[in-house]
Amino acid sequence: MWLFLLAVGACAAALGWETVSLTLLVGTVCAMFDEVTLGVRHGWPAFVAALVVGRGVDRLGRAAVPGSGSPWDEFCVNALCTAAALVTFVGVSRLRWRRR
Repeated sequence: MWLFLLAVGACAAALGWETVSLTLLVGTVCAMFDEVTLGVRHGWPAFVAALVVGRGVDRLGRAAVPGSGSPWDEFCVNALCTAAALVTFVGVSRLRWRRR
């Protein structure tokens, strides 16, 4: 799903549309929420951690990339943000259960 959203975001950036950030954000959150509702282990902590990491990377990326207003700048920052969020979600959701 993320690769499809990445392609849609790249096409939107190439055409100059301003909906790049919304497309990647909504698609990523929906994909992670779908996994949580399917019952992946540590789903909610992984979801929250992914949102926090994604937001942090987004703020760092926007600070590093000057605000030129280019759709490609938006796309690059959002692609990095969503990739970090998905990697965090996968990493936390694959942690082992703690046995008592």
